Amino acid sequence: ERIVALRPDLVLMNEEENRREDAEALAAAGIAVHASFPRDAAGTAAMVRDVGRAVDAVDAADAIAEEIERRTARVRAAAAARRARGEPPVRWAYLVWRRPWMAAGGDTFVSALLEQAGGENVLPAAGDRYPVVTAEALRAADPALVLLSSEPFPFAERHAEE
Repeated sequence: ERIVALRPDLVLMNEEENRREDAEALAAAGIAVHASFPRDAAGTAAMVRDVGRAVDAVDAADAIAEEIERRTARVRAAAAARRARGEPPVRWAYLVWRRPWMAAGGDTFVSALLEQAGGENVLPAAGDRYPVVTAEALRAADPALVLLSSEPFPFAERHAEE
């Protein structure tokens, strides 16, 4: 009701971060809703262009999307050069929750970004975007790097030791 009372021209939503029932309620109230769910850099560039069309800012959106594409190409080229030199990928795990421990699986935005940079997700867990993992499973996966997110769980320095 509070959003409807504001009478926005458009509400931008993310399919992973926002509830479908909220999007449907806004649409039923006559509010235009733009939902997106980019899963990688290419999807992000496409989403920026879609939003640009929705808000009549096509030129600005194209400029931002083209910059995303340029940076993506640069990152992919650097990763390919490291592979060509025989450098192994950095094996990583990205934790997003504590109690229980949960990791970013293979079908997540962060996994796509780190993989395009040449990294290897040691916990891809096909079919589960955010698998629950044990400390033992994490140890067995043998990541060279464990990344701790700032959200949804606000990991702090004290959690690194744990």
